[in-house]
Amino acid sequence: MLRVFILSLCLAPFVASAAHAQDALLQMNADEFQHYITETNPGIVVLLPTASWCSICRGLESDYVKAAEDLKADSITVVRMDYDQNREFMQSLGIQQLPQTEIYVHGVRRWEYKGGMHELRLVYEAKQAQKAVADGSFQIEPYKTLLKPVQ
Repeated sequence: MLRVFILSLCLAPFVASAAHAQDALLQMNADEFQHYITETNPGIVVLLPTASWCSICRGLESDYVKAAEDLKADSITVVRMDYDQNREFMQSLGIQQLPQTEIYVHGVRRWEYKGGMHELRLVYEAKQAQKAVADGSFQIEPYKTLLKPVQ
């Protein structure tokens, strides 16, 4: 019994840290997301459509959590949304494959990338978008990014 208690004391900081990082990655449905980006004016939001059947999405889950934690300090919100539970909304965005990354600025969908991104790439791309917004150009040099402007 004493061993279990000591082990729980040793692991507590790691469990608390993992729970805090998980909190940075928001889970929303389509209605919550649309309300969030239009009513709260959050600035930059990264939308990550996922699905339980998407093995790549499952493999990137820890990257998404880490990226969300990193980006939170820069006031960039990362939202995960289940594709199957929000199929109509996803189809309205033209999302036909997973994984995919969408970046919104003040409620407007600006950039997308069809494919998965690991933590460092996701953080880099979101910060490139943030720089483009800060300088008012909304332009990211093509050689600096995987993101494509939304037409």
